[in-house]
Amino acid sequence: MSEVNNKAIANIKILGASDTIFSDINGKFQIEKTAFPNDNKINLSFEDTDGRINEEFLSLDYEIDFKEVPFTGGDGSWNNGEALKEVNIHLKQKK
Repeated sequence: MSEVNNKAIANIKILGASDTIFSDINGKFQIEKTAFPNDNKINLSFEDTDGRINEEFLSLDYEIDFKEVPFTGGDGSWNNGEALKEVNIHLKQKK
């Protein structure tokens, strides 16, 4: 989302997960990982790669912490299940 007007930003490149993904037309994205790092944190980088099409935004490095997020649907053995967390990322416009 734009920090200035809270508008969704499409086509933001997100790095750091298993694959490179892009935000959709509604500014949403989803990351799926099959294993968590020991510290339960995922580091992501957000980059505006489409130039002035939907305004220009500064890149952002962001850490998502799953430390307090409960796992559900596990089997009580090696499979802890899944953890879901929704975050709102706000990008600053380039001047």
